[in-house]
Amino acid sequence: MNRLLVLSGMLLVMGANSIKAQMDERFNDGKIPYGWYADGWTVKDNAAQKGSSSGGFDMKQMMGGSDEGFAYLMTPPLKVASGENLVFSAKKGGGGMDSFMGSKDSTFVVERTIYGQHKWIQVADFTTEVTSDYQTFTISGTEAGEYRFRFRSASTVMIDSVAGFTIDMDAPDVLVIDTVGGNKGAVKMIDFSLCKSDAVRQVLVVNTATGKLKVNNSMSDANKFSFSKSTMEIAAGDSLDVNIKFTFAAGQPGKNEALATLKPTDSRVENYEFMTYAIITEPNVWVEDFNADEAPKSWIVEGWKVGHGVATVAEPSGTGMFGGSAFYLTTPPVTVESNTQALLFSVKDGDAGGGMGGMGGMMGGGGNGPTITMEKSVYGSDKWEQVKIISDIDSVYSVQWISGIEPGDYRFRFVSADSVVIDSVAGFKIKENAPDVHVYHHGKSTNYVFYGQCKENVKETFKIYNSGTGPVVVNVSSTDEKVFSVKTGTIDVPASDSVFVDVEFVYESAAYGENNSLLIFAPASEVLQAKSVAVRAYKISDQAWSEDFETPYVVEDESVPRELPEGWESTGWKVTKPSGGMMEMFGGGGEPKTWMATTESKEYELITPRLQAVQGDVLKFDVDIDMMSNMAGAFDGSSDPAVLFVYYRRDVDKEWTLYNYYAQSGTVYFKAPYTGVYRLKFQGTGSLDNFLGLKYPDEPVKISENADNHEILDEYNGKVVNIDFDRELSAEQNVDGTWKSRAYTLSLPYDFNFSAYYPKEQVGVYKLSFVDNFYNEFIFSKTDGNVAAGQPCLVVVNYGNISLNAIQTTVTNQSKSSDVYAYGNESEPSVVGTWQGLFSNASSDDERLTNAFVMDTDGHWKPLPTGMYLNSFHAFMKMNEATEKTDFTPMVRQSINSANAPKRALGVDAFEHDGLVKFPADLYAGDMVQGGGTTGIATIRTIDTDGSNRYYDLQGRQLNGKPNKGVYILNGKKYSK
Repeated sequence: MNRLLVLSGMLLVMGANSIKAQMDERFNDGKIPYGWYADGWTVKDNAAQKGSSSGGFDMKQMMGGSDEGFAYLMTPPLKVASGENLVFSAKKGGGGMDSFMGSKDSTFVVERTIYGQHKWIQVADFTTEVTSDYQTFTISGTEAGEYRFRFRSASTVMIDSVAGFTIDMDAPDVLVIDTVGGNKGAVKMIDFSLCKSDAVRQVLVVNTATGKLKVNNSMSDANKFSFSKSTMEIAAGDSLDVNIKFTFAAGQPGKNEALATLKPTDSRVENYEFMTYAIITEPNVWVEDFNADEAPKSWIVEGWKVGHGVATVAEPSGTGMFGGSAFYLTTPPVTVESNTQALLFSVKDGDAGGGMGGMGGMMGGGGNGPTITMEKSVYGSDKWEQVKIISDIDSVYSVQWISGIEPGDYRFRFVSADSVVIDSVAGFKIKENAPDVHVYHHGKSTNYVFYGQCKENVKETFKIYNSGTGPVVVNVSSTDEKVFSVKTGTIDVPASDSVFVDVEFVYESAAYGENNSLLIFAPASEVLQAKSVAVRAYKISDQAWSEDFETPYVVEDESVPRELPEGWESTGWKVTKPSGGMMEMFGGGGEPKTWMATTESKEYELITPRLQAVQGDVLKFDVDIDMMSNMAGAFDGSSDPAVLFVYYRRDVDKEWTLYNYYAQSGTVYFKAPYTGVYRLKFQGTGSLDNFLGLKYPDEPVKISENADNHEILDEYNGKVVNIDFDRELSAEQNVDGTWKSRAYTLSLPYDFNFSAYYPKEQVGVYKLSFVDNFYNEFIFSKTDGNVAAGQPCLVVVNYGNISLNAIQTTVTNQSKSSDVYAYGNESEPSVVGTWQGLFSNASSDDERLTNAFVMDTDGHWKPLPTGMYLNSFHAFMKMNEATEKTDFTPMVRQSINSANAPKRALGVDAFEHDGLVKFPADLYAGDMVQGGGTTGIATIRTIDTDGSNRYYDLQGRQLNGKPNKGVYILNGKKYSK
């Protein structure tokens, strides 16, 4: 009579001659069932579970650490009869981080292998079918035979029952696991790395199935490698340790290897084989084993740390997350004597879990094992070139090497952003008495240091590190010693040692705005190259504007937004304390955030108060972007990324101009492209804080073209002020949107650099240089646009309007002049007159305008007729002697190097290669006015021959009838409505 026993999820049918075990597993015991094997799976809550299933998360999975050979649940050996099926019930696990971050490998598949062979093939893919509710899945069509099946997934999956086929209760199976580094994967090889003595490694032999396992262990080279046990017996579901030994005395320089074999006595189970390796270095070569708990002498350690006998990347998650720069471990100077020599090093994955691969795995930067790059540089040079890339580094040590290097002196460096560990380096020879110089600032190698915005002297300290094997003298200098002062000029630096030098920004010697210099660190060596560090500082006034949005009073409820400070404009921004965003999912982290200007809609605008700036002045501010929300939105497509756009507009501008946009948090700088009074506009999603720079506008000094300005100019003579000048220069826009350029004469009582206020293509500035009495021409030369106070000039506006308002400019009460020469004989220059400015209105009978020529509306220069006037702050040409000539045409002298310029020979060798071209203006604002006090109006007939009136604006342009308002000219007089 048969009786039924339920034992560990198997239905046992006991007969007279046999035991049959029908698969019917319910996972009720809270542990992996008898005969099953799991990697990355657990049993709880009456289900076998892959990864996190109860709201937590599996960091290894999240970071892309799953490997298709791991994270599986394997059945016992199963006997399959024809027509039988395997049935199981499965669902997706709880949300946790899977639902938030997704998975690098979201597959859920079933695989099988013939029992004892471990050659897996996929038989079903349920990736798209498994849901959050339990469903029944069936594996059918399996041919009769004996197999093992496994469920593999990198996602959170739960299986609560598996039924079908028959368990073979006497079927052992073998798996060898390397215990070093906590790796639980099957052994593929054992690498003893670099050996200087006997070495031993322990492995774990596991019987993963149902019957007693008996194995015989052997090595293909038993003299060099050996097992501590030649035979082993292991009960079902149990394991035994066994040591593998490398005998150093039996080895030879170079690579030593042997094939390890574990031969099961059960003929159904194939041999388990793997290679063993050990490296012995050549005699008399350099070896570094990192046994001291500090960086070895003459090494350069950047982002690595040395301790416990290894060198390892200190914080790999700090770079790989966003694909940032890697870290460097640089050897001392070494000599390569032959291209047959090699540099060996022993390396492994430093992640004990074997799967994260740094934060790069999380962000698509890897996850299939870390990578290390070898680079070399000729000793004394800073040019590095790649030698070799080693990828998919395993979690057990392996020996890597580089070879084929041409003879010479070099430095080599290990480059990685991942978690890697190096326990020894050997090869080549140390180059003796070979200094090398590196410059550090705040612990990092640098070629640029920003002193920030300075209101006083600021000192920065630089470290000069001699990473070589011999002493060196370093000379330190600055290209601008007055502004960036070096405290110590000549420094002795011992081998493998550091010396510090201070470089001070001298506030009093600096100019307002941007100051730059180059620090030179020059070793007294014929081999070593000088190191240079660019330094920059912005000198700002102690009146610089700042805004941190903090409040001087206690806020009872900090969750309630506050209004923006006075002077700001907004369509939806508020002052709040932003939350930690998605970082709260990781338990908070970071400093508590302060009050900030914040918005959650990309449609809202925030506009600063009016702030004045000289070209190059900077405004610093902090941008805070919720990166974790960006990451979540990028993964699940739920939202657009948070980006903050910055625009600017000056008082003289009609439109906003995009300056930059920011998608990451950090301190940023707005650098004023032109001089003027600005407002900045912010639009997008993010927060702003800690503004510093620029300043509120100073009250301007007002001057007028049609007023007596003497008292004002005398009061502010020599002072630096803001100017409000009521004259505006403009080009004329055509109906089709194109522009006609217009020329104006100017002599401003203050410095005005046109290129600091406007683009060079918008305005051109000229001075009168020559008079050609043969061709009756005034010949102008183009300037750089920087016009000194009182200096006369001719300005051409090519498009738009030009305001002459000025910021922080020096005033003068004296007009200036410059000599004008006869054109044609530069070897014997002859002064024929002066190019002058006028600071007050003058009539034709004014002594200042004797023999004067002024610009008419046709651009020609003519004597000022009787009864006509020239207004303040215009320019004119005063001849030294009276002349019968009454009309001069404006021309421009081009450079001798201008190969394409028109040329004409005047019979004088010195000038026959000069090019003269027509003055580049379409229209001219004539300077002749009637009655005085009216700007820029030439002699105009305002009453036509038929008696009708003609009306003109202040630039001499005819109007369409009498205007309803504004200023106009009629019959030579100015009227205002």
